[in-house]
Amino acid sequence: MGGIDDSRPEAVSERFDRADRACSTTGKRSLLRSIRWDVAYPVEMVKVLAAGTLDVNDVSIERVGSQSMNSSRVVILGITIVFASSLSTAACQSNPSTPSRSEVRSEFSPVSYFQLRQEARTRFEAADYVEAAALYRQLTEAYTDDGESWFNHGMALYNLQDYSASAESLKRARALGYGSLTFSIDQTIAAAYARGGQADAALEWLSSALYEQRSEHRSLLLRDPSFAALRDDPRFRALAGAPAHPAQTRVEGWRGDIDYLLAEVRRLNAVYSGRPLPDEITAAAESLEARVPTVSDEVIAVELQRILAMLGHTHNGWYPWAQGARLSFTQLPVTFYVFPDGMYVIDAAPAHQDLIGSRVLAFDQTTADRAFELVSQVVDRENSIELLWRAPYSLAMPQVLHALGVTQHSDRLDLTVQDERGVTRRVELQAVPLERRRKLFASRLLDAPSPPAYLRRVEEPFWLEVDAATNLVYAQVNQISNSGSETFAQFGLRLRGVLAEHEPRHLVLDLRHNNGGNSYLYPELLRTLVAFDVQGDRSLFVLIGRNTFSAAQNLVVDLERLTNAIFVGEPTGGKPNTHGNEAEVVLPYSGLRFGLSSVYWQLSSPRDHRHWITPHVPVPLSAAEYFANRDPAMEAVRELTQVRSDRPPPRNDAPPD
Repeated sequence: MGGIDDSRPEAVSERFDRADRACSTTGKRSLLRSIRWDVAYPVEMVKVLAAGTLDVNDVSIERVGSQSMNSSRVVILGITIVFASSLSTAACQSNPSTPSRSEVRSEFSPVSYFQLRQEARTRFEAADYVEAAALYRQLTEAYTDDGESWFNHGMALYNLQDYSASAESLKRARALGYGSLTFSIDQTIAAAYARGGQADAALEWLSSALYEQRSEHRSLLLRDPSFAALRDDPRFRALAGAPAHPAQTRVEGWRGDIDYLLAEVRRLNAVYSGRPLPDEITAAAESLEARVPTVSDEVIAVELQRILAMLGHTHNGWYPWAQGARLSFTQLPVTFYVFPDGMYVIDAAPAHQDLIGSRVLAFDQTTADRAFELVSQVVDRENSIELLWRAPYSLAMPQVLHALGVTQHSDRLDLTVQDERGVTRRVELQAVPLERRRKLFASRLLDAPSPPAYLRRVEEPFWLEVDAATNLVYAQVNQISNSGSETFAQFGLRLRGVLAEHEPRHLVLDLRHNNGGNSYLYPELLRTLVAFDVQGDRSLFVLIGRNTFSAAQNLVVDLERLTNAIFVGEPTGGKPNTHGNEAEVVLPYSGLRFGLSSVYWQLSSPRDHRHWITPHVPVPLSAAEYFANRDPAMEAVRELTQVRSDRPPPRNDAPPD
């Protein structure tokens, strides 16, 4: 049995009518595949269905019996409908007429229109594209100014492989400014045309996607199955970033990479896509091109990162762990962290476990402070707090240190450290394979006490616990992303349920390890936090720090605007208005991968020029506290919960309206 569960003739007729309104050949085929007729139908009904909806030659109806019923001759039909290869063109025309703008067709009341819209969205989200297309067609005929209806109609048709009709509806959505919230609608239109065999239209819309809407997905085009038919077209390959002719020499290849990277900055950057790059960036690129014959690949890669750092925008950096075949970066067998009292080794390979807890004094002959200063010049950032968590990763990469003149060799160095007793020593460290940057973990000292909550489950995207003894709920969000078993929205709802059940006086949201994710995922959590905060005698504490960044930064800005949250910890690693949405760029010759920002988020006031969100309760983490597995920020929160006080006054650092 298929998708029609009501075998009454009028029900079947209604479904055919909806398929007509969907204006989708493939959609109707999908519908017909699912029909099983195993009841009696009047002969007249069979004629209507066959002649009015389908080409008769494409339908095979097996007569399995006949009888008289209420003086009418009927046939008994079996499962013998073969879908049509073509449909009556009258059933699939474009909207024959459209009402004047901002008017709803008279047969829909406001309530019935809204109900139909909700039903269409439900069908669409359930991937019932035949029904969704039919419903959205009604909606677009009834009211032409809703871009979402046009967009969803187009996407339903796209999923039903009716690409030409899909492109037309998507263009109607685009004309209303819809469809570019999270991706390029022009690229989707291009994909529809490409799948429909209209190469010229596909290339025209793809060019618009790249250069007008600054699509973030250029690096994926050559692998995108939507454009498979165009892969050998030189026009498509040029749009996808493939060089017309492979580089013949190393110098030619690297110079092509430098030009390509700057061209992608000009295409993608929210500021410089509309105006020239600063002179210092152009001059640095020209200087590097001139030096290509005389410097190593590692120096070129580091200098490219220096050029991006000159933008002063975050989300503009390399992915050294995903480098191309021409060069491979490594790291030292240790992990560094910068505390207020200095840079320390917080983890090490088994052969160097005795270095954990030691303060770093020098890399070869260069002091730790000077090394940090030099590395900071090639780290993309928008404030100095961000450097505290990003620079130590590059400080552990010997090729970077060598390229900057910090050390004498690119595969080893002498590290000078001082242990807790004040004893200084030098240790030779050899390079090992590079790992991705990790979130802060619990103390690795063998005699350290049990870790506090904030260091216990840092690899989980989110979790919570109830402390009934102190009337407090603690929720740690380490990434704004879905987990394997629970979406981020479901977590927000679960937290809401826990708060309703336990009615805590205090809620702590810990974002100290959260370096971002997807800002479109957190509204449900935000609603939960706002709902808690407005309930009178409640306290919402938000723990922030150097690693609170990107989408987590956006969440903090929303909390600052919408709640009376008390921020505790360090300043955030990003600005209230921040650059984000990295587009991956792969350099054609070297294969180096970079992320370039493509969006300027302004969730705060457009006039907000603060460097970070400042904590109301500043609580730095010292090396001694970290290695002892203490959490001074949470200790401050617990002390605050014991002190009865009014809500904080209006903040002096809040941006103007």
